[in-house]
Amino acid sequence: MDGILMCKKIKEMKKDQIVVLLSAYDTREHLKEAINLGVDRFIVKPIIDAYEFIALLESLSQKVMREFEYKEKDYVLQQKNKIIDEHVFMAVADLSGNVIEISSAYLDFIGSTEEETIGKEHSTFRNKNINDEVIKNLWKTIEADKTWTGELKDIKFNGRGKDYWIKVKINPLYNINDIKIGYTAIVQDITNAKRLESCSVAKLTDIPR
Repeated sequence: MDGILMCKKIKEMKKDQIVVLLSAYDTREHLKEAINLGVDRFIVKPIIDAYEFIALLESLSQKVMREFEYKEKDYVLQQKNKIIDEHVFMAVADLSGNVIEISSAYLDFIGSTEEETIGKEHSTFRNKNINDEVIKNLWKTIEADKTWTGELKDIKFNGRGKDYWIKVKINPLYNINDIKIGYTAIVQDITNAKRLESCSVAKLTDIPR
């Protein structure tokens, strides 16, 4: 078979295969076919400079290695993300405070599903008795591109369950152009600690003077 047909067969077997096509044909139609097939380099015979050709092959091999390293890192990252999703309470919100991503662990904790949560404001889960000054300080801090850390009292989704306390750390989230696109919250359940704290305070107040 000719070079174009061979490249086509190779690409059918492995779409991302690096292909260098050496051809005696340099017509526009031939070049167009090679481009449509996704050939990485099109070289017209004869090869004049062997060193230049070797340098070309080296650059392509480096490209292959970079892609391999990227796939390796991406595979490791996927495993890390899976662990985070299953074990870490995490939520991502847009600039208006609407939830755009939330971990499975956090969903299980608040008794909700993605369908019920994505697109909703974080305030949906907030206990209505919480001090407004706390929320004002939270927004003032993160809108100034600073990290906010504090404690919040929330309620299980749609009131299905009791109130709970969480310790929250909220950081600004940026895109590749360093433009702020939202906020990431890492959450820790401190409900039991707050209950013990309340019991301790109650016992102290009951001690006769």
